[in-house]
Amino acid sequence: GAGLASAESVQALANILNKLEVYVTLMHDNQQRQERLNMLVARGVISGLMQNKVDEVPSVSPPQRSLPLEEQFSVLAEKAPLNIEQWKQTFSAGEEAYSTPTDADLSVSGHLEAGYFRMFVNAYAEGRMLDIGTGPLPVPVYLADIPVGRLAGIDPLPPITPHPFIFAQTYAEFLPWEDCSFETVTVGTSLDHVYLLDVALDEIARVLTVEGKLLLWTGLFEDTVPYDPY
Repeated sequence: GAGLASAESVQALANILNKLEVYVTLMHDNQQRQERLNMLVARGVISGLMQNKVDEVPSVSPPQRSLPLEEQFSVLAEKAPLNIEQWKQTFSAGEEAYSTPTDADLSVSGHLEAGYFRMFVNAYAEGRMLDIGTGPLPVPVYLADIPVGRLAGIDPLPPITPHPFIFAQTYAEFLPWEDCSFETVTVGTSLDHVYLLDVALDEIARVLTVEGKLLLWTGLFEDTVPYDPY
């Protein structure tokens, strides 16, 4: 019996090993996160240097005339009438909430993840850019390093003060630009506001150039049911 550990000792050792395993896992995750951040910083610096060498980036074209928001809403309701009233209620609640930006909004500098998306945009954005769901601030923080002459934005909500770049007040299902108008489209936590997701993604694909990039930031939750407005 002298060589056998007590049940309490075994359990205590198991608890220590479990804590150590969690600690090692956290260290590994943090190391991977830091490596990804370092990669984004490096890509962002290189991208900035390359942009400075570009003689001229084509200017963003002004938006074409689009349907008024009321008519756009009627089209959405006709295509998918079953859930339109629920979406309208949610949209109205969001309109009130977004009238006063808080740190919970990815557009503000106080948001925990906003800086990461800003680095991601700086690393991968090219050419003319369209931001889907720009929000009420003049410039979302994740676009702060992009020259405004390369930018356009859309949102069904008006800005608190005018945006310094081309802006169209419209839903994402009705992008008022011609085909292949942008090399980059950014969507920062805005897809969850879209009613007809398939139509909006088709529109994004349409306005992107053949080799264009969609830079997307969104939350994924395993316990949510599949989204089907139809």
